[in-house]
Amino acid sequence: MHVVVGAGAQGRIVLVDPDEPARPLAEVEPDGLAAAVAALEAREHPRWVWAETRRWYPRLLDAGVRVERCHDLRLCGAILDRSTI
Repeated sequence: MHVVVGAGAQGRIVLVDPDEPARPLAEVEPDGLAAAVAALEAREHPRWVWAETRRWYPRLLDAGVRVERCHDLRLCGAILDRSTI
């Protein structure tokens, strides 16, 4: 399972399963992100997908939440930009 983390309306944060984008898994205020991520991480062990780790992960670490697996899309882009293949 993948969970995409992104900015939602009115400053909220949306957690979306890309297989069912019309039905967000959660939509939370910024201060509720850590609890939502911790719950999904414990229950589903998803691969998290976000645009940039430095935007999302520090607030999770500050709250004592760690994720096992993630894709940082900015990092992926940088790797591909510098690839020789």
